[in-house]
Parts: sequence; C-alpha cells; structure tokens
Amino acid sequence: LSALEAVGRQRVAKPATLAVSPISRWTFEKDATDALGSLHGVLKDGATVADGRLKLDGRKAHAVTPSLTKDLREKTLEAWVVLPTLDQRGGGVVTVETGGVFDSLVFAERQPRTWMAGSNNFTRTRDVVGGPETLTGEPVHAAIVYHADGRVALYRNGQPYGEPYRAGDAVTFKAAESRVLFGMRHTGGGSAFLTGDIEEARLYDRALTAREVAASAKAGPDAVGVSEKELLAALTTAEQGERATLQAERAKLRERLAAVPRPQPVFAAVAKAVPVTHVLGRGSVEKPGAVVSAGGVAAVGAADFGLLPDASDGQRRAKLAAWIARPENPLFARVMVNRLWHHHFGVGFVDTPSDLGFNGGRPSHPELLDHLAAELVAHGWSLKYLHKLIVTSATYRQASAKNPAAFAVDADNRFLWRKSPTRLEAEAVRDAILTAAGQLNATVGGPPFYDVRTHGNAGTKFYEPIDPTGTAFNRRTVYRFSPRGERSALLETFDCPDPSALTPRRQVTTTPLQALALWNNSLVLRMSGYFAERVDAACATAGDIAVSAKVTQAYRLALSRVPTADEQKAAAAFVAKHGLAALGRVLFNCNEFVVIE
Repeated sequence: LSALEAVGRQRVAKPATLAVSPISRWTFEKDATDALGSLHGVLKDGATVADGRLKLDGRKAHAVTPSLTKDLREKTLEAWVVLPTLDQRGGGVVTVETGGVFDSLVFAERQPRTWMAGSNNFTRTRDVVGGPETLTGEPVHAAIVYHADGRVALYRNGQPYGEPYRAGDAVTFKAAESRVLFGMRHTGGGSAFLTGDIEEARLYDRALTAREVAASAKAGPDAVGVSEKELLAALTTAEQGERATLQAERAKLRERLAAVPRPQPVFAAVAKAVPVTHVLGRGSVEKPGAVVSAGGVAAVGAADFGLLPDASDGQRRAKLAAWIARPENPLFARVMVNRLWHHHFGVGFVDTPSDLGFNGGRPSHPELLDHLAAELVAHGWSLKYLHKLIVTSATYRQASAKNPAAFAVDADNRFLWRKSPTRLEAEAVRDAILTAAGQLNATVGGPPFYDVRTHGNAGTKFYEPIDPTGTAFNRRTVYRFSPRGERSALLETFDCPDPSALTPRRQVTTTPLQALALWNNSLVLRMSGYFAERVDAACATAGDIAVSAKVTQAYRLALSRVPTADEQKAAAAFVAKHGLAALGRVLFNCNEFVVIE
C-alpha cells in the first residue's frame, strides 16, 4: 500500500479529492494570488476580481503572471469557467506562453461554441468532436492534458471531450522565459480575449490521468490536493529513510550540475563546394568563357591570389584577409588607427570614420596618422599596444582647461591643444553606475542577458521591455541582447543607436531627459540603494561612521576624488535630510560622472 493510497483511504469522507496537487492554484478570492506558489497574477486592462471570480470583458482585460520558476513540458491546464454568452470566438482561458510559442485552453476559435487546445499557428491543435457548449451562467469545468510524448487530451466536466490526439512533439516551456495568462489566448493575438468569469484555475507539472481529472471535476473548485505533510505522515520508517537517502543524492547531483560550465554558443555554416567561375560573354549565363580564379582588385594592388579555380571558400577568405592586411596596403591600418583615435578623443584624424577616400574628410594630422598606422603593423596589429601608446601620450594626458588664445584660433580643437571633454557612451554610463554601486557582474563571455520579453504572431517578433533584477542582469552592457527597434530607455536617452542601423559616428546630444533618466530610472534608483550600502560598509570597516566620512567615501567611489570643503558641507547637510542613497543619485547625475575630462 503506497503512502498516497493510504492517505486516500483516510479520506473516505472526501473520495473526490485530487490525488496530486497542482504547482499553482488561483482561486480569485480577493486578487490573482497564487495560493500554492509564486506565480501571482497581475490584473491588466480592466480585469477585476469580484465575488470570488476573475472578471473578463472580452476586449482587453486579462491577467498575467511572472516567469515560471521551473521548466514545464508535460502539464495540465484546468479551470472552472462561467460564460455569459456562447457567441464569442477565440478567447483564451488559461495559457502558458514563451515568445511566440503557446499552449492554451481556448473557447470557440476554429469552431463555434467548441473547446480546443490553442497553439501557435495551430501546430498542436486538432479539431475534436466534443460537441457544442450549452451552459451559460454557471461554471463549466474544462481541462487540457499535455503528455510528454505530444499527446493532447481535452476534458469537459470531468469527461473526455472528443478523442485524444498527437500533433507533433510537446513543447518545453523554459523557466524565466515563460509565463501564464488568464483571459487571453496569447500576447499579440487578434480576438484573443475571453468574455466571462474564471472561478478557479490550476496548473500542474504533470499529465493528469482521466481518473484524476474526473475526481477534480467532481470535487469542484474548492478541493485541494494532498499536501506533502500528509504524505510524509503516511510513510513508513523504511520509506522515510529511503526518501532521505534519495534527497541527499539529489542535492549532490544538483551541486555537480551547477559546477558544470554552461556550454558556449557555436555558430557554424555548412560548407559547400565553391563552383568554378567563368567569364560570361556579354554577361550571358548561357555563354560561359574562360575559367577564372578568385583575386583582388588590380587597381589597388597585387591582385593575383595564386588560387586554383576550384579553391575552397576558406582558402579564398584567408587570401582576401591577407590581401587586405598586407604591408603594402596602408589604408587598412589607417582606418583602424583612425577609429581608435576617434574612440579616445571623440573625433578621429579624419572626421568621417567610414570614408577615408576622396569624398571623406581631410586628415588633421596626416603624418601622425601614418606614424601610428606603421606602429600598428610593426607590432603585429596589436590593438592593446596602440591603446596604451595613445593613452600614455602627452596629447591624451593634457588638461581640458580652456586656453582663450588657442580657442580663438581653433575652437573645435582639431589641432589638439587640449584634451576635449568627451561624454561616456551610453553603455559605459550604465556600466559606471553598476561599478560605483559595487554590483557590476564582470563575468566574461557566455550568453547575453535579456531586458525584454519576446512574443510574436504570424512570424513577426515583438519585444516587450521588462525590468529584471539580479546578478545575471548586472553584466556589462556589451552583453545585452539588443533587438532591432527596441532599445533601453536609459541607453536610448544617452544616444545609443539602434542596432539595425550602421553608426560609425554616434550623435552626442544634451537633453533634459538625460538628467531625468539619471534621477528617476529604475536601475539608477536600485543602484543608488546599493551604493549607499557599499559606502556604509566601507566606513564601518574603517571604523569611521561619521557623515563626513561617508560623504568622502561616496565621492571617492563615484568621482575618484575627495570633495572640496564646500561640497563636503553641502553634501553632509543633504545626507542628513535625504539619506545616502539620494546623494548617490546626485553624484550619478553630475557632469563629472558621465564626462571624461
């Protein structure tokens, strides 16, 4: 006799109680709280909770949960639904979705008054002969069971609704990437909203049997599953010992799994034989002439690559790279040097970084450009060497103070009589805030972090901005997933370009929105709190917790200097009134924080 059966026998007074508990349960007593887990729903676009039901108007009202906390493959979606009208089409009751992929309990999308298993492009959907719905104004129990092998079974009021079917493989909905919807078939869908009430909804991480579905329907929405406490009480001493052994083994396996490095993405192409190329008589493909080999452009240097006509794609690419970077070609090194100079000084020797030709700008210091290009080639194309050479030069280390006489002659500083102040790029502004707060995750390489949620419809991708928190999202901004057409509010404010457009030279603007972003952005607010904690911890370690000491430490962390006497006095009064976190926001908003002088 199993522990589960033992508990079942103890519950003779409640024979219809479920034999397995859901992982999430929404009773809609006061709100959309998950009574068993952490998937607490948020009401959206007019959705309300009243009289123990989620009220949905069929227009835009719905509820949505945060991301799943575990992967979900086989599953069961279950709900008690009240339909005020049967003349509606395509509304979702309960949905699990990730991006453009979803599984949903849907009413009357393809057939009027009929329940169905909704899915992206109907890939896991089949019309079943379950009969038209007839009940209005009272709860209908509906459930869909998704088996691990792809089988799908529908139930109405505890009875099979049509025949089970298999339409391809089951989908694994990944934790942290998937969520649950109520009242909406899927994000971005047309006519996707349900008109009616949901009295209760449940999500299971396993495929319920027909018997279990029938028991749940009979017990009604108030029935609850068997608790872990009840199961433990029913275990024998031997079973409890076996359970403890298995739990210890599982813990060790999880530790070993966590220690395994995450696989790095590999991008590869399927190699194909390169066809032989012919000269085409008058350009006609029907008049192939002499066979030719891959080569360069004779007008700009030696063009013969010395390749056979049937040379592989890899051989051609290697020869092309060697031809571009050959010592006799000064242009490539000049372009690289010009871009590096542009990075450090805000403008290159040539102010058109993508055009060093006849139609581009004229170099301000042609001899220096050639000298640095020769240095780059002589040191094996080492960018690190050239970076160091530039930043340790007297030109780079000049003060940014204005010289009236020089300014009158060269207001744009093209002759480099001072170090022109340059603002940090948008990505560096975000990284600097994380660094000052002591929250920058300096992990190198690996997959990107996502601050958008992806969903789609009919082959089109949509990106919804989100505000994730945690170490995984505090990586350098270069590791941010940057979808086309969707930019971070903070980054966009500081002129971060859309990744879909080539931007050899970024615009640098000064707008009130930048000050507002550094004062009100959610990332800045969070990091200001961490900044205050870091300052407090540093002063406590040093044994000096005076406000003046905290102000000095804050200036050191944010601006790499100590405050002046006037700054110390004003900041101390400010901290006493508004707190240390507010001082962090002030320092993040200083020109000195975002501008290199």
